[in-house]
Amino acid sequence: VKYVGNGTEAEQLEEFQIEVKQLSSPQVNQGKFLKNDSLSFTPGTYTFDLNTNSSSYEFQYTVKNAETNLDVLKKIAGLVNRSNLGINATIRQGSVDEDGLDTSALILTSRQNGRGASEKHLFEISPSTNNESIRAMDLLGIDQIAQEAENSIFTFNGETFTSLSNAFTINDTFDLSLNKVSEEGTPANISFKTDVDAVADNIMSLVNAFNGILNIAENTSPEATGDTNKLLIEMGAIS
Repeated sequence: VKYVGNGTEAEQLEEFQIEVKQLSSPQVNQGKFLKNDSLSFTPGTYTFDLNTNSSSYEFQYTVKNAETNLDVLKKIAGLVNRSNLGINATIRQGSVDEDGLDTSALILTSRQNGRGASEKHLFEISPSTNNESIRAMDLLGIDQIAQEAENSIFTFNGETFTSLSNAFTINDTFDLSLNKVSEEGTPANISFKTDVDAVADNIMSLVNAFNGILNIAENTSPEATGDTNKLLIEMGAIS
């Protein structure tokens, strides 16, 4: 929580409670795991469409005889990342628990979290209508949605709200960032500290910082005494 008000709210604003039911999340498309050093694609040129809620784009890539599956995945990831469509493409290495060692899959993740009421998906991928591109997409598998984009769900003083993001502002006074789901029945209480508590906290911060510097001086010069340790002498003068 970060206070962003102008100082006039404290007298009117009462304590309120936030309980996080669900964090917002991006859409994730995960491709199939392919052997890194093999070539499962027939050399040639392939195309696929990537449709967002505002535009449609066509991507074309060429597979050469000397390339490997990993080369092809890196090539497609580069195409998507350079297009600046708000989608991040990464390569995920396979493991014993997944689809085996020495394999990789292409992962596409939306930079946006959540989706509006009228949005079915944040993006969709489909191959061109020719048989070669369809077979290549079957190998890639990046047209399959592994995780739908979800909105955050939280209660504010017992009333349920949703947001596209995990960060938002309450009453132009507090910037809130949601980090994890709350334990059931344990909301976070948010309010202003009293002046006495705030001053006491600041004094303790000063004390802890001062003591920390003394510890550094003693630990870095263990052989020096109070009369010869220059940092301790300086800190004594400051205090």
